[in-house]
Amino acid sequence: MAAKSPRFLDVFESWKRIADPENIRIKPLSDRFLHPQGLAKDFAEAAGIQHGSLDYEMPVVNSTFDYSILSILQSKPAVFRNVHDNALFNYLDKFPELTKQCGKSASLSSSLQALVMDSFEEENREMHRRYFPHLEYDDVFGLRPETEQEPPSLIQALSEVTATQFKMLQVLDQEVEKLKQRNSPTPWLMSLRNLLRRWKRSAQKRIY
Repeated sequence: MAAKSPRFLDVFESWKRIADPENIRIKPLSDRFLHPQGLAKDFAEAAGIQHGSLDYEMPVVNSTFDYSILSILQSKPAVFRNVHDNALFNYLDKFPELTKQCGKSASLSSSLQALVMDSFEEENREMHRRYFPHLEYDDVFGLRPETEQEPPSLIQALSEVTATQFKMLQVLDQEVEKLKQRNSPTPWLMSLRNLLRRWKRSAQKRIY
């Protein structure tokens, strides 16, 4: 919020400066405003691309990892070759217990979500005026209705986070051991394995 990032309006205007504005179409990235068969077909039809061979049965998934595992990886950037290296994430994505499907659970509380949206309201209003005037503002930028239950107590929340983290570390440790047995460990794999073991020991201490 302090950095006002991302600046979607600036990005849209930058594209208009380098491309024909008449051929730029900006749509909200939401199922309600896209072709029912998904983003690929929506884009193909808008761009006039022949799309008969596209596979529309492929599931649309936007998964993110639990904060516990992200905090581990954030502390060890050496496991990535570069900022675009998704090999490790692609591997971890095989384990559903490590991921959260986008939309099933919020990563921010409703109060924080409202605070973020309020801080971007002026820019969002301008985007709505320029690009989505035919849509209701709240349909595009409004928060989802509150469906969450009362937040758990701090002790309960910490207990659940610790238990989840410990479970994830166990799963990862087991998989790393399997890889170790099949192949000679690469430097990043050894680094990750040692990191997981330290976190596993730390989690055990917190639990007991």
